[in-house]
Amino acid sequence: MNHFLKKNWVLIFSVVILAVIAIVLLLKQSNSTINREGNVFAVEDTSSVTKIFLAKKDSGEVILNRKNSGWYVNDNYKASDDAVGILLETLKKMDIQRPVSKSEHDNVVKRLSSIGVKVEIYQTKPLFTFLNIDFFTKERNTKVFYVGDATQNNRGTYMVKDGSATPFVVYIPGFRGYLTPRFKAKPDKWRDHTILAKNINEIKSIEVHHHSQPKESFRIEKPDKNTFKLIKLSSNQTIAPFDTLKVLDFLSSFSSINFEDLLNDFDKKDSIINSTPQHTIQLTDAQDNKKTIKTYLRRPPKGLSNQYSRELKHDPDRLYALFNNEQDFALVQYYTFDHLTRRLSYFQPNITN
Repeated sequence: MNHFLKKNWVLIFSVVILAVIAIVLLLKQSNSTINREGNVFAVEDTSSVTKIFLAKKDSGEVILNRKNSGWYVNDNYKASDDAVGILLETLKKMDIQRPVSKSEHDNVVKRLSSIGVKVEIYQTKPLFTFLNIDFFTKERNTKVFYVGDATQNNRGTYMVKDGSATPFVVYIPGFRGYLTPRFKAKPDKWRDHTILAKNINEIKSIEVHHHSQPKESFRIEKPDKNTFKLIKLSSNQTIAPFDTLKVLDFLSSFSSINFEDLLNDFDKKDSIINSTPQHTIQLTDAQDNKKTIKTYLRRPPKGLSNQYSRELKHDPDRLYALFNNEQDFALVQYYTFDHLTRRLSYFQPNITN
């Protein structure tokens, strides 16, 4: 045994020294964190953030995960790059404005406990760094805090570190507003807004059904790269001639179709989707995968009238859409869908409706 110790004393001594250094660095890091109470909310290196957990009582919870292909919501859906980007920018730039005053302390703590959003930040971090070398790097929970509502002037946001009794007013220098809306605990609010994204080469056929005008319903087939067929659905008749440029323009409209807002929790959703759709659009791609979108008319905002001061029956700017195998219900704009719901006569010569 003594021979073993003598032979390996350098290795043993090095391990002991490294262990002591690690303990000292961890204690130093812990003490510095306590002493820098005002900086516990900000994340200096957002590129190392791997996961963000958001939860609110009686509301829901969200896990945003960073993967090689981008950010995802609860591992199921692609996240909105813009929304996640704003959140990461907020985490990086937000700063302490002031601690909460004694007079408002109890009320702020009460509201944070009832309506606050719990935020957990996970980052790829080493256990310690020695001589610029990282040791034991892995995903670690680096921050936990609660986000409350706005200050009275709407220029600050109440936040408190998990386990702390001292709330703070947090803000972003130069930004006029509060930060609560950036910490949403509802999965739908983080979803990417893409409904469909297919370029012309990926499209095999598209059908558009006009349920109130069946004679205007049609199908465009693309047997090969440079060939198109226009078919009238009501009679299954092939239409010729037709405007090829209009067909190309129509097909190119499917390269980026987005919704404005998801409404999966809308209380009138079921009654709407059980009614007759305004349009049904079905796209078949080159691999024979089918994507279907149904649209429904929407009531206009109260008091909206036309140029003759007559109250409108339907919203002239927006309508509803059902998609993703009828799992998602959303608000969409005519600005986008007018291009996708052309009538058969649009493609015929000398007609430009």
